Amino acid sequence: MWLESLCEKELLMMLRQLTEKVEDTVIAAGSEVQTYAKTAAKRTPGLKGIVEQLGEAFKSARPPGEEPETADEESGSV
Repeated sequence: MWLESLCEKELLMMLRQLTEKVEDTVIAAGSEVQTYAKTAAKRTPGLKGIVEQLGEAFKSARPPGEEPETADEESGSV
């Protein structure tokens, strides 16, 4: 009985770790896509709406307190 409980706890721990890694990957991928889209929008004005939609879509995926980069921050201008 205790062995089954131990195996369940280990499995739950491994599943939590996997879930965290998947969430981290989704956040990183979303950030890369958004950065690419922002750069492309500078040359293609019609993409601005898409960039805004991406920002909203990934807003909830950001860790609390982390603010998105603005286009000025990315280009290095102040």
